[in-house]
Amino acid sequence: MHAFGLFFKLCRLQLRPHQLPYSYTSLLIQSLLYMLISMVSALIVFSVKDAWLYGVLDMSLQIILVSSLLAVMEYQRRIVQTLIALFGANNLLSVLMLPTNYFSYQNHTVDNLEGFADVLLLALFLWLIIVTAHIMRHAVGGSRLIGLMIAFLISMFSGMVLQQVFPQG
Repeated sequence: MHAFGLFFKLCRLQLRPHQLPYSYTSLLIQSLLYMLISMVSALIVFSVKDAWLYGVLDMSLQIILVSSLLAVMEYQRRIVQTLIALFGANNLLSVLMLPTNYFSYQNHTVDNLEGFADVLLLALFLWLIIVTAHIMRHAVGGSRLIGLMIAFLISMFSGMVLQQVFPQG
């Protein structure tokens, strides 16, 4: 419950990543949970094998991109807490996205491109970008604009890689 409360505060932009406990155990738990949620989300579209690979690649991309950025900027000591914050906030918001993602996908398969599920999914995705921007802003010690640019670039780059490896037809 304590971790949930921390990530809930983080998603409301009331907490900074450096206020989270520095813990490799927490990083392991949050990253594996992130991978699992990513896999479940991918099961909506892909086979079990592909969904498993999708989850592994998605988690790996996040770790590589964030760790590389922070290492290049000489903020190695911030990597663990930043990844915990990103995975934890993403896990919380992604659980909310799962049913919405499912209903949105179902609507698209019957050529119903407009709907509440699509709007809700877009709103949750935009909030995830804002939360990621908040986390990255504090991780790199930059402005809100810098955080937003980093969040956007991470999201777009990982999305493009995942789309290239797992095209949806």
